Amino acid sequence: MTIKNAAKTAAKLVIVRPYGDWIRDHVVEILQAAGIAAELALVIPETADDAEVVHAVGPDTAAILVPFHALRDEQATDGYRTGLTALVALRDSGRLRRGMPIVMPVSQFGRLGFSGFLSRAKPSFRHWFDDAVCMLPGPFDREKSTHIAALQTYLANLNGPKRLAV
Repeated sequence: MTIKNAAKTAAKLVIVRPYGDWIRDHVVEILQAAGIAAELALVIPETADDAEVVHAVGPDTAAILVPFHALRDEQATDGYRTGLTALVALRDSGRLRRGMPIVMPVSQFGRLGFSGFLSRAKPSFRHWFDDAVCMLPGPFDREKSTHIAALQTYLANLNGPKRLAV
C-alpha cells in the first residue's frame, strides 16, 4: 500500500500530543501536500501516557505525526514527557512497521530542548531516529514548499537501502 492509497483503505493518521489547532492545521496541510493522506485522523491528547500512544498505533495506521514539544510530567523519568519519549515507547513496543512514515515537527521555541533531549537519548535510539523519522523544523506557516520537498524526499527514501528495519 502506498501512502497515496491510504485514504482508500480507511487508514489513519495518528497525531500524538498535538500542537494547537493553528499549528496542527499548517503541519497537516504540509503532510497532505507531500502525499501523506489518511481518511481518518486520530488525535491523542497531550494528557495521554505512552501506553495510550502505543495502543493507538495499529495495522490501519498510515502515518504518525508526533510533535516534539515537552510537557512537565512528575511521573516521567526526567520530569518531562516529549514526543521523543512517545517514540521510544512506540519503537520498543514493536508496533511500528518498516516504512511507516513518522514525522516530528519541532517548533522554533522547542529546537533547543529537542537538541538537548535527543543528545541524552541512547545512541541506538538516536541512530534509529536519524534513519526512520522526518524532523520538520518550524515555523510551519512559512516556507511550506521547503517542508513539502523535505517530506517528499523522506518518503521517496523511506524503504530505500539506508532505512533500518524498525
